[in-house]
Amino acid sequence: MDVSIGPSRVTRWRSTPDLVGEARVQDLSHAMPLLANSAFTLLVVAFLAANLSFFLTTKTIELANAISTALLTQDFDTERAANSIRALIIPPEGMQIFYILLELVAIILLVLLLIAFIFRAAMTTLLVVAAPLAPACLALPQWKD
Repeated sequence: MDVSIGPSRVTRWRSTPDLVGEARVQDLSHAMPLLANSAFTLLVVAFLAANLSFFLTTKTIELANAISTALLTQDFDTERAANSIRALIIPPEGMQIFYILLELVAIILLVLLLIAFIFRAAMTTLLVVAAPLAPACLALPQWKD
């Protein structure tokens, strides 16, 4: 057993080992840029989605409003609708209870429509505000599991 410390051993201990020739190190060094590039791609997509979310949401709402306007405004006569509602409010003789119940149902449906509108507006506001956070959270590694 040689316990003497020669100059070649001291030089080896002070220098960094050359691991570039190892096959596993080469495999890992070729895999890491791929992993980093995929993470950067996900970050770029998340960045674009977060910054374009307000624009995309605005265009989606405009499209939905245009579709509903196109479907609901065909041959719609506002004067005829107002006369029909007026006829429902002013009941003819002998049918008082039926029209009172019909008015009660109409009032309940209008209140439900108002609640649905308020809920839809609140949810749309929440989604527009939270939309930039969703892709940002998607890009974080903690949310992958």
